[in-house]
Amino acid sequence: LTFEHDGVTVRFLADGTQLEMRAAAIVDASGRAGFVARRRSERQFDPQLRNVSLHAQYEDVPRPTGRRAGDIRMVMRPDRGWFWFIPLSATVTSVGIVLPKEAHARSAGATLEQALADYLAETPTAAALTAHARRVTPVRFDADYSYCARRFAGDRWLLVGDAGAFLDPIFSTGVFMAMQSGVDAAEALDAALAAGDLSARRFARYERATRARWAHFRRFAVGFYDPAFRDLFFRPRGPFRMREAVISILAGNWRPGLATRLRIALFFAFVALQRRIAIAPRLGDLDAAAASPPVRPASHAA
Repeated sequence: LTFEHDGVTVRFLADGTQLEMRAAAIVDASGRAGFVARRRSERQFDPQLRNVSLHAQYEDVPRPTGRRAGDIRMVMRPDRGWFWFIPLSATVTSVGIVLPKEAHARSAGATLEQALADYLAETPTAAALTAHARRVTPVRFDADYSYCARRFAGDRWLLVGDAGAFLDPIFSTGVFMAMQSGVDAAEALDAALAAGDLSARRFARYERATRARWAHFRRFAVGFYDPAFRDLFFRPRGPFRMREAVISILAGNWRPGLATRLRIALFFAFVALQRRIAIAPRLGDLDAAAASPPVRPASHAA
């Protein structure tokens, strides 16, 4: 890959033959591989999302019938971790766990297969879902996968999708952010070609918008690993339609109107208050209460 004043040259092998192609600019859409990103930018990993993931595919995981058969299910854990259950076909389900590095550290020495099996077994709902399931692929491991490039564009190059940034998958924002950055990059490149200017300065607006969108959704991904955030987010009903505002953001609303922004600000203010005093039931307390055996009244002999 060679950048010159009048274009970009890419040399590659195809069926053992070295080929060469020239272009005015290059768009890195190579995902986490970061073909251009690793050469022209710096990948900065997020210190607040230092999580690990173990995942595999299983057959015969029970699921709802009818229209709900394809629903993605999530199972929470008290150590701030969570499971996903994603139907891939009529019989195969992707099963994975995401949890903080420090929580995973207690499984040091275990194989990936044993660690995932242990996590499933100690999580009652996940254990029930996989009680009669069979793992059909090896267990894969990922760590520190939340990152953001130091630069999203330069002279004659742009990064789109996971090549530029990747965010914890808790709210499944990755596809939306990747597609939107692709649309934005296409518009920026079209305008740059028309103007005859493919400099980094020309792509500054694209860079600002892409970084702002990542930061917008990052706030919610980081918040999810805060127990106070979960206490309020999982309430079925809340005041001031705050939960609806949060859901609208997670559905892809990255340029919310004033009313939504005010509700979001109020939601995070309540999260800060929840850390200090319990303005809503704490999920950890509810889990402990549910796990405690009922107290039977003492019997009195006549």
